[in-house]
Amino acid sequence: MLIIKTVCAAAASMIVMFLLTKLMGNKQISQLNMFDYINGITIGSIAAEMALSESWEMIWMSVIAMAIYGVTGFFISLATMNSMSARKFFSGEPLVLIENGTIYRENVKKARLDLDDLLVAARCAGFFSVEDIATAVMESNGRVSFRQTESSRPVNLKDLGQQPQEKPAPLNLIMDGVMMEKNMQEAGFKIKRLTDEMHAQGYNSPTDIFFAVYDDGKITFYPRNSDGKKFDYYA
Repeated sequence: MLIIKTVCAAAASMIVMFLLTKLMGNKQISQLNMFDYINGITIGSIAAEMALSESWEMIWMSVIAMAIYGVTGFFISLATMNSMSARKFFSGEPLVLIENGTIYRENVKKARLDLDDLLVAARCAGFFSVEDIATAVMESNGRVSFRQTESSRPVNLKDLGQQPQEKPAPLNLIMDGVMMEKNMQEAGFKIKRLTDEMHAQGYNSPTDIFFAVYDDGKITFYPRNSDGKKFDYYA
């Protein structure tokens, strides 16, 4: 009986967490602010305790607690989307750490960083010299953004007076043997063109193709590895 209750509680906790995630919205870890991070950890901790609860009363109490945290996070997200003051209160404000060769020591301290942390973040972003940094900003999600000086940035075609033509994004035509008809319809790509090219290259069906992509005016096919061989060049 206890095993059945544990299985049911674990399944219920996963369902509740999934529903709360859909309610609160999907964010990458790097996009979470401090409140989102703490809220997520708390909901996960309650879900773990819920899975090990021995009474139905504790299971229902855990569901209610998770719902309260999830709904609270949802309404706070709405508030931060519609109110600048709420956004500043819950998410914080960006801090300028470096600007025009000046390191703002007080802002570095407010960001709870030391000089080593700042230099490590700069090196991870590709800046080994502070002189190459025009601006460094501690974002509200805890990441440090850098803008390089005009004298150190690479030359681009615009600097040379050229106007390159923008290329459209590659169009996925076949994935895992399935023809992506919706993608082709939205892009105005004719299915007959794909099938003609597919037959011309010796493929009888989309199921023979692992991946097909249209890029820069041509279609490239990647066939399935049907012979079952394993190529491990790094073993």
